[in-house]
Amino acid sequence: MPAESSATSDMHPKPPSPAEMKIRRPLTDVLDDRLASELRETMHPTGKGGKVKSKNLTCSAKNCTAEFEVEWQGLSGSAYTSVFRWEVAEDFSSSASLVSEDAAFKADDKDIDAMVAHLAEVAAELKGGGRKAPVDPTRFVSDPNRPLTSVELLAQGAHEADELEAMIKGNEWTLYPDGTTDCAGDTTGSVPRPIRLDMPQTDDDFERHTQVAKRAQLAKATGAVGALFRWRWRGTGKPQKFLSPYNFSTKSYTFEDQPTSGRWPALGGSPTFRRESFSLSGEADTGLRVGGKTVAVKTEQEMISFENSSALKLVVPIDVVTAEKWNKEGVDIEWTIVQRFIGLGYHKVCQSTCASILGETVCGPQDVGFGTFYRTEPVGHILRVGGKVISEKQPPKAN
Repeated sequence: MPAESSATSDMHPKPPSPAEMKIRRPLTDVLDDRLASELRETMHPTGKGGKVKSKNLTCSAKNCTAEFEVEWQGLSGSAYTSVFRWEVAEDFSSSASLVSEDAAFKADDKDIDAMVAHLAEVAAELKGGGRKAPVDPTRFVSDPNRPLTSVELLAQGAHEADELEAMIKGNEWTLYPDGTTDCAGDTTGSVPRPIRLDMPQTDDDFERHTQVAKRAQLAKATGAVGALFRWRWRGTGKPQKFLSPYNFSTKSYTFEDQPTSGRWPALGGSPTFRRESFSLSGEADTGLRVGGKTVAVKTEQEMISFENSSALKLVVPIDVVTAEKWNKEGVDIEWTIVQRFIGLGYHKVCQSTCASILGETVCGPQDVGFGTFYRTEPVGHILRVGGKVISEKQPPKAN
């Protein structure tokens, strides 16, 4: 018989590395919908749900890396996907990053840091033998028979933000102040004309005249003007996940969150906007044809936008002893704000933007502001920690 080939041993699979034996199984098991919901809650608290859409694990001698997609819903019900990369070492130390997401409003650096910290906590739980039992969401209302405050009673009957969107859809123009326009709008003529946002967008003059005559009726029919709507936020865990650092000088915590809908102003005030610069690349048709083909040239355009950076903020005095206890044990926070809808506003920053085409600079007016926002009046808020009211603004008394 011929001698056995020495290559035979190479065909046997290599034994798994110590890291793979130690990490792969618990890491595979923990990539579930519970974790998906927690990550969505950490980065997009006003969203809904969270499911692991796909996952891929690779292991080396010292660590395992998971890249996984989480699918979740925004306020309006739109489906979004966030992609994470999570690396866990043999000693269960971890690092993580947000690879990409297609949400209309992206998670900011603070949210991403909170996500990284949360995954580090989960890795530590795996090192200790497995995940702790999930927090019961009813802890926020541990006593279902407790008396509700006036703000909570109002919130029960108030609309969610997506309900408000549905109420005004199709009749937004009736809710802008008279004379509201954009910067450029109609550019079909020799001189760009701003579009009137407070007018119905129709080319039929008779239809426009009829609708404008009914403007007050149409606005009232939406049921939105004067209606109450609520914004609610919940958080569970260490304060650094969702609070600004404790201020030892003022002995206070700042509760802050930026709702995912850019239409929200800050507690009923005027929105604040952040200036962003970016470059836009593309192609432009020169109108020339060579060999039967249209000649296009690359264009580069420097753009500026102003994004709504409004945040809901509340500074609450908290003594040092309580703050330290929160830091060690974690907290359950429930924050509810009730606002009255007044109408729509439009923020614009008009600027002449230019593009270079075949060595020539072409400029035109453009609105680089954020756009539509809600005009609201704050009615009241309540902040509970561990079920206990620590801050509350009662609604104004009726005359």
